[in-house]
Amino acid sequence: MGVTVYLMRHAHKDSYKGELSHEGETYTRELGQKFERLTGIYKTAPLEVAHSGHKRPRRTAELLIQPDSTEATQGDVRLSGEVREALKDMSSEALDKAYYELLKGNVEDESAGLQMVIDTGDTRFDAESPSSVEISQKVAGELLRIVDETKQYPSGTKKPITLISHSSVIENFLVDLLDIRKEKNSVTVLGGGLKFLEDFRLYINRKSPEEVELRYRFREFEGTVTEERLRQLAGQDSKRD
Repeated sequence: MGVTVYLMRHAHKDSYKGELSHEGETYTRELGQKFERLTGIYKTAPLEVAHSGHKRPRRTAELLIQPDSTEATQGDVRLSGEVREALKDMSSEALDKAYYELLKGNVEDESAGLQMVIDTGDTRFDAESPSSVEISQKVAGELLRIVDETKQYPSGTKKPITLISHSSVIENFLVDLLDIRKEKNSVTVLGGGLKFLEDFRLYINRKSPEEVELRYRFREFEGTVTEERLRQLAGQDSKRD
């Protein structure tokens, strides 16, 4: 059994809080068409998509699922993907303002804002915002949920799954997985924040309900991770009740 999870930033936006740009929509349609071709070539299940529920990830999901459609989905989950709480950007207005000020108008590179969020560690910026570690744990928990679900998949299942989130969410998990959180300028060590439509990939090779092999790839970083390690990253006990 082979399942590939693509943890992805949404497509290009026209401004900090704006909609997807024309460029973003075009590239997303092309990516959706590529997924369609690959699922046909490799005879996998259709692409499964989930997102944070915010407008840009939702629109990205819609275009990946129906890259040739010109009609709105009108909230149909089958055509827009499921909403996953772990993928949401839960920043308060105060944190969002501080984040934006660090960008100095550059929405192409959010590294300065990302570093501020990551540097909060396990301390919340304010009462309304989760800490970097809490964000990381939620993302790890979402990946772990998918790994656990594969125990119920029929033998031989092959499926691509895309999780669409935001810059300022995914990177918190990456610095923990790669064990670089304590590095000075950890975002620089990471290679900068995720670009639009860039993804982290988790390859799930389920050999039996009791045995699974997990590999990951992000830029030049590649490696394996155990279920136990993923549970630790999710803030869960390694031993289950």
